[in-house]
Amino acid sequence: MSQHDLTVDNGSGQTVRLDLQAALQALSTLMAGATPPSPTWPNMRWLDTGQNPPQLKMRDAANTGWFVIATISGSVFIPWRDGAALTEAATFKVNLAATGDPGANDDASAGYALGSRWINTISGHEFVCASPAPGAAVWRATTVTGAHTHTGADLTDAGAFYGRSRGAGLSEAAGGIAIAATLDSTARIIVRKQGTVIGTRRAVNLGEGLGIALTLADDGANEEVDVTVAQADLGRGFQAMWEGKPGASSVRIVCGLPGRTLRIPASLTGALSGVARTAATAATDIAVKVTTDSGATWSSLGVLRLAAGGRSPSLQSGFGSDLDVLGGHALQFEAPATPDATLADLALCIRATIVA
Repeated sequence: MSQHDLTVDNGSGQTVRLDLQAALQALSTLMAGATPPSPTWPNMRWLDTGQNPPQLKMRDAANTGWFVIATISGSVFIPWRDGAALTEAATFKVNLAATGDPGANDDASAGYALGSRWINTISGHEFVCASPAPGAAVWRATTVTGAHTHTGADLTDAGAFYGRSRGAGLSEAAGGIAIAATLDSTARIIVRKQGTVIGTRRAVNLGEGLGIALTLADDGANEEVDVTVAQADLGRGFQAMWEGKPGASSVRIVCGLPGRTLRIPASLTGALSGVARTAATAATDIAVKVTTDSGATWSSLGVLRLAAGGRSPSLQSGFGSDLDVLGGHALQFEAPATPDATLADLALCIRATIVA
């Protein structure tokens, strides 16, 4: 590589020949060098080796400055237009057979450019180059595959999954984030959105699974949305109904939910409701029992009472602590041995929460 002033001075035959030879060599190497050639001429080419990767530059027609035509790295030629490298697929390097993820050194000096694609054939993840800066290349993951479970530490911009999180129980599933663990008070997800704030035209789609409640919050200060993850209060009612007058010691049995655990709160706080079409003449007690062995034995849980002249039940006794009702368990509601004179068309409900 050499440079020449492209001026052949007077001299002996050998001196002129060597000067011509040097000028031709400089032209053939595109005036390669880390500093601009001097003097300069309109439309002159110069390979600037002071850049990494080297840049092929051209002098403007007015001979007042240089502009970049392309970058050259080994055998990779990347054209430029309007002051930036072209990003068409045919103009930059791709790696479609990698066995690992790209790193900071997979950069412009290695032939990569803005928009270069990288596929990890082991994990199935695809990456796109967001910046080919030498020694500090940035790659973004574009895909989520499999059911790999992440911790808060590896859910980062540079990680295999693009997102940020803290808390337990987050995993990849069906192209999104699945939450399948006991959640703590710190569990949260940040969903990146387009635009400064969320409005009617900028919505973030949230998927709520069984037992999961997602609450959206946006302070408008940046392009991130905080999604608070909490355990949802998904309920199911244990209902008992009598059409007409409840018969002496008549029972109604309600089974648990197969494959799930239902929790009845202590003291039936916020969990008891009911109505009678015809009010009771005297106070009437309904006994509630539970079986955990498919009906072989029944244990008392408590007593519900309809006051004289009343139509709604209240807790008379029992239910001193939370009760978990599994799929093979059942509740029994038992009417009194001596029926009330007027009580009729009675419906009772004890609400439970699905906890597992």
